[in-house]
Amino acid sequence: MIQHIFSNKSEGYEFVKAQDEFANEGTSRALRSPYCELLGWDVEMYCSTLVNRINKPLSGVVDVKGNGEISNINAAGIYLGCDLQSGITRHVDLEGRIFVTGRNQTGNTMTVDVLWGILNFIWDAMTLYASRADGTGDTETLLKWCKDYHQGIWQPRGANDSNVDVYCVIAENCRAEESTIDHTISHGGG
Repeated sequence: MIQHIFSNKSEGYEFVKAQDEFANEGTSRALRSPYCELLGWDVEMYCSTLVNRINKPLSGVVDVKGNGEISNINAAGIYLGCDLQSGITRHVDLEGRIFVTGRNQTGNTMTVDVLWGILNFIWDAMTLYASRADGTGDTETLLKWCKDYHQGIWQPRGANDSNVDVYCVIAENCRAEESTIDHTISHGGG
């Protein structure tokens, strides 16, 4: 993942629209993530309409449908579309790059570490749906994990038996990313 920093949301959106697969009206409407909202993040995700069909908001159970190019499936985009009650994604076979922007209730900007943590949270939460015969999730465990997440003590369970801190929950404490591009820095010549 590459983290891009912009002065404001509109500059970020203009950057997205300037990318090849997003140009010429190829940018989707903003897609939402129920899990991000549950964890306190107001997130918008954009994908390319050149490789994905975007349905009207709330027109059914699917917001995005990819074209079926298995090599281009974007698991992060698919997981971000997972429903809280059923665990089923609204982003079916989403393909290509995605751009995610977000802030939490205190106004902090989402970092790649935070996004990575949320994706790990969703991955672990998917196990809660398999344990119920009716297909609904284990709400009690999910609420406990949410409480732990908000307190900054939740840790991923999937493939993390050694209790290594693999991400940063609290945006203010995140390390500087090597893969960060700061678009706010002026690169003027002399």
